[in-house]
Amino acid sequence: MVVDWNGDGKKDLIVGEVYGNVYYFENKGTDAAPVFSGSSQLKANGTTLNVLRDARPAVADWNNDGALDLIVGNYYGEIYLFLAVPKPHLTKVPSASWALYE
Repeated sequence: MVVDWNGDGKKDLIVGEVYGNVYYFENKGTDAAPVFSGSSQLKANGTTLNVLRDARPAVADWNNDGALDLIVGNYYGEIYLFLAVPKPHLTKVPSASWALYE
């Protein structure tokens, strides 16, 4: 999934993988010449996010609060919703944590 995940105006990547993990690749370049120097696993409530198998992420502002939320499907047909919980004094997504709603 291509999305400006960290709010810096550049397109980043959110990628699911076969073992159910979801990774964030920050674009350190530009949209025309992206540079991805590594990844980090996304976490929910301080725990590494894992949906068991074949993570298929999507991003949307599910609850219309201005923060990007994460929706992840898996091999078993389950859908996980992770709502961003932004910190009051910051607006960029990296300052948020995610709560799992099943």
